[in-house]
Amino acid sequence: MSRRCVRRGAGAVPGRPRHPLRPLCQAVLLIAVALGGCDPTPPQPPPAITLTAVQNGERIDTRVGQSVIVRLPANRGTGYGWDVAPNSTPDLALSSRAYVDADDGGPGVGGADLFVFTVRMRGQGNLVLVYRRAWRKREPAVRRFVVTVVTHTG
Repeated sequence: MSRRCVRRGAGAVPGRPRHPLRPLCQAVLLIAVALGGCDPTPPQPPPAITLTAVQNGERIDTRVGQSVIVRLPANRGTGYGWDVAPNSTPDLALSSRAYVDADDGGPGVGGADLFVFTVRMRGQGNLVLVYRRAWRKREPAVRRFVVTVVTHTG
């Protein structure tokens, strides 16, 4: 008498039928793996917001983790430059700053001060930058850049 194998493949037991719910369980497991957070890419932060002198006095809406880039005209050759005011909002952390020469780069031609901030926490406050000579901090600023920053979660 020959034994008939009902299941095919490795682990087949002769004469033992396949469990009726096995295909359903396999389908549920496959769907769970496909939809269940197996995405290897982390969520992307919102795109950076770029501000220039045109946005002075405006309000911007941001999200926690978002970058805010501020580019303001400056001429380091005169001794003046932009700086973050002490009363500026603590909701933003200064990530980096740099001075960028103008494209034509001739003598005496200005450039731009570039600031990159990262939004740290939810809230509302003013981002304040002042234009003055670095060694004359007691003198009033020649120019001010103020933007109201409103930060939302997620």
